[in-house]
Amino acid sequence: MIATPSLMLKGTATDTAQIVGLVCIVAGVFVFVEYNSSSPSLIEFRAAPPFNRVRYFGLAATVLALTVIAKGVTEPTTMTVLFNIVGGALAEAMDFPYSPVRLVLLLLPAEASADLFDSVRTAAGLSYLVSLLSLAFFVLALRLNNWPNQRGGFNVWTNLPTFDPTAGGDVVTRLERDGQLNLICNSQGPHRISGFVLPLRR
Repeated sequence: MIATPSLMLKGTATDTAQIVGLVCIVAGVFVFVEYNSSSPSLIEFRAAPPFNRVRYFGLAATVLALTVIAKGVTEPTTMTVLFNIVGGALAEAMDFPYSPVRLVLLLLPAEASADLFDSVRTAAGLSYLVSLLSLAFFVLALRLNNWPNQRGGFNVWTNLPTFDPTAGGDVVTRLERDGQLNLICNSQGPHRISGFVLPLRR
């Protein structure tokens, strides 16, 4: 997932490819250590699939879709044209006040060109579509697999390493409150942006 843009886009410098390769190795080692350690550390829901799997594949699909759109600028193909059409149509339909697409567009500087504006809007629309599909798949997985109850009790210590069940009041109330807050303020990727800006979340 991390190497997808540098592998698909032309003009990637040698230094950039080496840095991306290093980041991939570090990320792979980190995830391997996290999932094979006996005690929890940073990654939530280690032992409660499919939560992290859906998040990862959703993010990977978003990166792939945006890479295809970026590739279409210099190397247009049928696939890149299709992605642009779908993203543009969805972005146009979702471009209304306080929508995720509009919130992304508000992040652009006032002097942004029309081409950049259209590109960002298309990318936001396609990202939003991937996010909605990921959410729908996760809800379906919850209903069909009775997650996370199909394997017995939920291990709070392993799956929520930063959550202390002995602190504060009622655990269920705190979990529901933290879950709702996580949905609102959840972020994704290197940019910590509000969950309302869904295309750039996690």
